[in-house]
Amino acid sequence: MIGPDERQRIPDARADPWRRICQLDLKGPQGTFKGTGWLAGPATVVTAGHCVHFAPFFDGWADRIAVAAGRSGDDLPFGSIESDHFSTLNLWIDGQTADYDIAAVHLSEPLGLRTGSFPMDARADADLVGRLVNVSGYPTDKELATVQYHHANRVMQVTPRRLFYEIDTVSGQSGAPVWIQDGPGGPPVCVGLHAYGIPGTPIDLHITANSAPRFDDAVLAILRDWVRADCDRLGLAVPVS
Repeated sequence: MIGPDERQRIPDARADPWRRICQLDLKGPQGTFKGTGWLAGPATVVTAGHCVHFAPFFDGWADRIAVAAGRSGDDLPFGSIESDHFSTLNLWIDGQTADYDIAAVHLSEPLGLRTGSFPMDARADADLVGRLVNVSGYPTDKELATVQYHHANRVMQVTPRRLFYEIDTVSGQSGAPVWIQDGPGGPPVCVGLHAYGIPGTPIDLHITANSAPRFDDAVLAILRDWVRADCDRLGLAVPVS
């Protein structure tokens, strides 16, 4: 949290684009942790790397992850789908490097055909600094991480692999989409995923900010390969993103 809490409760997460965002139960030998993810394709949920592979949570990989799109308390409009099939970047597994804290949960059914999915893009520095970005997820300090909360603010600073912003977040929101819109009524386009609070901001930037791993062309290629593989596995057309 940065200053007063400015997050807003989403009253109807069945609506678009909130239904594309998923509450995650991250299950491992030490219990169940909470996270957020979002549909990037019919059967691919993108989230933070530490939501699928993290020694402090799971002693390595999670055992299972339950995915509930558009959840609002006890209302699970699209049900809950459990998966034990995950991917993350090798650079996250090898070094737990914040810049590469990106992963995916692979589903056994095409949930994204019911909810819709987020387009993804890599944007230039000049198109991001000062740009209004949105973060919405399932924080653990609100209603047991079962209700979605949203906040928007402008990008303060970027590095080649990160976005930094004064958007209020707490644990449970890791993996949430960071999206922009090109003009009023434009579609939401994900340019990163939320993963870190204030302690994750490098000291040499001299700012107080939360942050997201940023999508570049190389990461987008990996994400799109994951989406394509899940579509091929289920015999589905690959969405244009």
